Parts: sequence; structure tokens; C-alpha cells
Amino acid sequence: QLMGASGAGTSDYEIEQSLRLNIDTPKWIKRTPSSDSNRKTWTLSMWHKRGAVGRNLTEILFKGGGSGGSGIIAMHLTNSSYAAEDKIWLSFDGATGANPVTNRVFRDPSGWMHIVLRFDTTQSTVTDRARLYINGELIISTDYTFLWSTSWAGITQNSDWNVNKSGIEHSFGAHQTNQPLDGYLADIAFVDGQSLGPDSFGETGDYGEWKPIDVSGLTFGTNGYHLDFADSSALGNDANGSNNFTTVGIAATDQMLDSPTNNFCTLNPLDKTSVMALSEGNLKSVSSGNGKLCGTMLIPSSGKWLFEYLVTAGGGADVGLAKADILLTSRTQEGANVIDTRDNNTSVFVEGTAHASEWASTYGINVVVQMQVDMDAGTILYKTGTDSTSAISFTSAEDWVVWTENNSDTVVFNFGQDSSFAGNKTPQGNQDANDI
Repeated sequence: QLMGASGAGTSDYEIEQSLRLNIDTPKWIKRTPSSDSNRKTWTLSMWHKRGAVGRNLTEILFKGGGSGGSGIIAMHLTNSSYAAEDKIWLSFDGATGANPVTNRVFRDPSGWMHIVLRFDTTQSTVTDRARLYINGELIISTDYTFLWSTSWAGITQNSDWNVNKSGIEHSFGAHQTNQPLDGYLADIAFVDGQSLGPDSFGETGDYGEWKPIDVSGLTFGTNGYHLDFADSSALGNDANGSNNFTTVGIAATDQMLDSPTNNFCTLNPLDKTSVMALSEGNLKSVSSGNGKLCGTMLIPSSGKWLFEYLVTAGGGADVGLAKADILLTSRTQEGANVIDTRDNNTSVFVEGTAHASEWASTYGINVVVQMQVDMDAGTILYKTGTDSTSAISFTSAEDWVVWTENNSDTVVFNFGQDSSFAGNKTPQGNQDANDI
């Protein structure tokens, strides 16, 4: 099974795909309404999975026409120049308006979060005019700190804003090349003319988790839209009607299987050394020196699991598994706490022991390598194309995570969500037992 796909089919409602955005080569989607609609009242719902954290100021949403003032609304993930890293900043009219920043941080790269921005300037209570919900929970007005201004007063009652204004661009993921977002967006629903709570878009599951529901029955309004990213040849299509978005820099290979109802493993920006830079939704790792990095999910304790990787530059990338309870600094090449192979070495190292005969030749640059892990049999196997090594025993009773140690290498991973390796290969269309 693929790393993360085993949960497929367990939810009442399935979101089958998402859109991946990339901080290193900015990509975004945009639309400019041709007519005015309700500029006082609307609701935005979206699902987002974090990519690289603690980096540049990144933009989730931008609805405006310039850099401040004149009814512009933006939603950002902050960096240290504006607030502590990885908080959500809602910018209403730039420095001249209301600029609430959450006191909470949002830096979990392993899970999806649901964001609802509920805007209604007809409300008599000023703090009810812009309400943010995360995973069904309202961020109350006292849980913000303000940049520049000190209150919500910049959102005046019955005021019109640039959202739903003719000729004003709406975008997700960036505004032009500024402040690009890294990570994933899924099931974006924009309802024009209604103020809706999060229960119009999600519900609490049997285990207390917040999960999506089918939004196709909503009345979206004149400038409303539903972006489900179902068509890889037209990822800006409006599933509700004809309010389609234009894609910028986005390819068919940016459609991902990673979704709020089928969450895949990625690399973990919270468990890496500083010389490792992540992009492509935490599937691409570039090291500027000798660095270490782990994945976001434990290998499940039973069953057969696999992932793939592709070294696109360098020549000394170690990739494999590491014991989860060992500090990152204690995970070393050929050490007792790791399982790994190297693209310029003919041996596989399993918990400190070299297995030269099981690795027939160096795999080199741009060769897809698959690692198969059988937790029940306690064996691992590396495979390249039709050539495979012999299975090697390891201590499967331990908790293991995906691990890599690179020295000026570039490695792209596929845990099942992207067999194109960020556009470096032709997708193969292979599936697991769940048809994922």
C-alpha cells in the first residue's frame, strides 16, 4: 500500500484530489469578475495542507487590485517580519485598515486544516463582520494581535469591499509572483451573498475529527464558485458553473491525490536540519550541505508499504528509514538507527550492517528507486525498474519513519500522491489495493 492511502474509502464524503502550489516557482490561480455582486456579504471555505513552514510571507488569498487600501482583502501565513512565523494574518485594507493576526500558530505539515472566512459588514457587532474558523472552531476576537491598527474598526458597518467587484482580480496562492504559497489547496467553495458557518462545509466525525461534507448543493450566487481540481487539464474549472479561474505556472502534474479524506505522507519541515530546503508540497528536498530530514508519518506497524524517490542532482544521497525515537542528530549514514542506500554506493546498510550483494549496481541520477517495507515479515527491499535486490531483514518491532541524509543533493519523493516526481517523470498510473 502507498504511504497514506490506506484510509481511502473510510469517509462518507470523499475529496479525491487537490492542487499543489510551490514556493520556489510561484504558481497560482486567478479570476477577475466581469460584474459586481454582493460586496458586503460572502463566505469562503477551503482546505489547506502546509508545505514549507517558517519561510517567506505567503499568501493564501488575495482579493484586491494593489498594495493596500481601496477595499483589498488578503489572507497570509506570516513570517517573522510581520509576526511570529506561521500565524494567519487577515489584512483588510492594508496598513490603513484592520490587520488581525492569530495568536495561534498553524505549522502542522502532516494534516489538512479547514479554513472558513465569513464576511458580513451588515452585522451590528464589529467583530462579527469578519469571522475566521479553523476546523470548525471560531477564532474569537480576543485571540488576535493587531498589526499597525489596534482593532476591528477598519471594517465599518455596511461597507463595500473589493471582493465581488467588477474588474478586481481574485487569486489563490500568490498575487503575481509575490508571496507564493507552498502546499496544497482542496475543495475551495466561495458563496456570494450569504454568511455561512463552518457546518455548511464540514462536520465532526465519529472520532472527533473535523471532516468535509458535499458542498455541491449550496447556492453559490452570481460570482460564487466551487474549485474541486478534478480536471487535470483545466485545474481552474468551476465545478458549480462558469466562474472559471485561470492557472498561472500550473501543470497537470500539480493535481495531487493527497486530500482531506486521503492524507499522504510528506517530508517534515519540523524534523530537518537547517541546510535542507523543502518545496513542491514537501516532496522535494534540496540540501546545501550535509543535512538530515524525516517524513511526517510512522510506517504502520503491520502490512506492506512502499514509497519511491528520485535523485535529480548531486551524487551522495542516502535514503531509507530511521528509528522514530532517535534524535535527528543521532541518525547517521550506515548507523545502527537507520536503513539506507546511497546513489553512489553499491551497498544497502541495514542497522549498521552492509549488504553489498543485495544491491547489484549504483542507481545514479534520475533513476526511480522504490523501497518496499513488509512490516509483518520484517523485511525491506529496494527496487529499480525490473531489477530488484533480495529482501533484507530488519527490526520491524521498532517505530520507523522515512529518512534521508543528503550532501548537496536534490531528492524528490513519491509516497503515492505524485508519480511524476514534480514533473520530472511521466506518471505511471500504478495503483494500490484501494485503486489509489
